[in-house]
Amino acid sequence: MKKINKKEVLIHIKLENSEATISKRDILRLEIELLKLIKAIKRYRAYRTRELIEKNRLKIKISGMLKDIKRTELALPRLEIPKILKGSSEKEYEKEYKKPLGELQKLSEKIEEKQDDELEQQLREIQSRLQTLQ
Repeated sequence: MKKINKKEVLIHIKLENSEATISKRDILRLEIELLKLIKAIKRYRAYRTRELIEKNRLKIKISGMLKDIKRTELALPRLEIPKILKGSSEKEYEKEYKKPLGELQKLSEKIEEKQDDELEQQLREIQSRLQTLQ
């Protein structure tokens, strides 16, 4: 850390009222843009979360179908699996796994809404301060 010598002189710059107002407006506009950026990032996270939920749902569905296929292959002689059996396993999957994944998605949507509300409130506050400066 640099020490200030007693001989060094600090320089102060005086701003005119108009310059100060313009600077404050610029800072508030920058804050608005940053809040918009944060909002976009949070939307991306929400979409990414939904994507991961869908991928997980697909993974569970595929693993369930593979288990059904293996059980059927072991129980039956080497024959092709009829389409009717595949349809019934899909219905069983929906009954068993759809509810927990839906609850997780609802929870993520509630969190997203709360964060969006906070961002909107900050945005409104900054815009009102900007209006008072103009």
